[in-house]
Amino acid sequence: MATKIKVIDEAHFQVNAPNFAISPSATGYILHYSADGIHFTAWTDGTLAGVTQVVACGAAGMYYYLDGNVGEVIVTY
Repeated sequence: MATKIKVIDEAHFQVNAPNFAISPSATGYILHYSADGIHFTAWTDGTLAGVTQVVACGAAGMYYYLDGNVGEVIVTY
């Protein structure tokens, strides 16, 4: 059974798996990651609006946020 997390706007979230997908956003965003949930680094240059983002080879337990996201997306892992 897949785990789903609802992420609204730029809220921080934690993924307990190395691979996950983010449903398309209305605005696009830059995905940031962090080991401690405080200090973040950009993972990607940017994801366009309407595109599903697939993250592979992350580390289970990492924190993320979607810089520039407006609205709701679903993270599935």
